[in-house]
Amino acid sequence: MTRIENENKKPDQLDEMQDEIEHLKKQLKHKQSKKFFNCSSCAVLLIIIFVALGAVFASIMAKSGLWQLPFFTDYFYRQPEPVHLVKDSNFTENDLVNRLQQIALAEAKIQGKVSNLSINFEISEEELTALLRNQVKKNEALAKKIEFWQIAIEADSAQLFLKANSSKNLILILDFIPSIKDGKLSLGVKNFKIGNLTLPKFFGNLLVENIGANTFNSLLNSFGSIGKIEQVVLADHKIKIKILINNLNL
Repeated sequence: MTRIENENKKPDQLDEMQDEIEHLKKQLKHKQSKKFFNCSSCAVLLIIIFVALGAVFASIMAKSGLWQLPFFTDYFYRQPEPVHLVKDSNFTENDLVNRLQQIALAEAKIQGKVSNLSINFEISEEELTALLRNQVKKNEALAKKIEFWQIAIEADSAQLFLKANSSKNLILILDFIPSIKDGKLSLGVKNFKIGNLTLPKFFGNLLVENIGANTFNSLLNSFGSIGKIEQVVLADHKIKIKILINNLNL
C-alpha cells in the first residue's frame, strides 16, 4: 500500500517542478523585457536630449547670422540695423585741433587767463565717426576686416555698429556709455550683440579692450598738446567734452 502512495506522489512532484520551471521562465522573460524597455527608454531619452541641444545650438547660430540654416534662419534671424544712420563727414584730427585752439583762445580772453583754463566743446556723431574711421585706417590689418562701421549717439548711450568684411554675415552691435577715468577713456558696455544674438557683457568688454578703447585713446592723444580731458557727456547726436588746459601757448 505504501509503495502505491509513493508512486502516486512522483507525478505530482514532477508537475510541481515543471510549474516552478515555467514560473521561473516567465519571471526571467519579464525581467529581460523590463531591462530591454529600460534600455530603449534611455536611448530615446538620449536622442531627445541630443536633438534638443542641436536645436538650441542651431537657433543660436541662426540668431547670430553666422550660419544660414533652413527654417532656423527664417524664424530667428532679422537683418540688424543701427539705431540710426550717421551721415558721412570729412572731419579730420587737424580740424579737431584747430577747433580746440579757437575755442581755447576765445575762452582765455573771456576768463582773462591762459593757465588752468577749463573749456567745453562738442563733437557731433558725424565728426566722431570720421575721426574713428581715420584711426582704424591707420591699422591696415584691422581696416581690411571691416566693411562698414559708425558711432551713433543718443542721450543715454552711444552705439558702435560694425559690419565685418567677410563671407559670413557678421554684424556687431555694441551699446556703451563713455567716461573718463584717470585721464583715460572707459567704455561701459551696456549691451553687446552678434546679429540678433545678445551676448554677456564680458565679450563686449573684450571687443572694447582690443578695438574700442585703444582706438578712442589714440584719438585722445590729439588733445595732448592742448590739455587734459576731464569729462565726457552724451547728448542727442553729439558728445560734450570738458577739457582742462594747464597753460595755453598764445
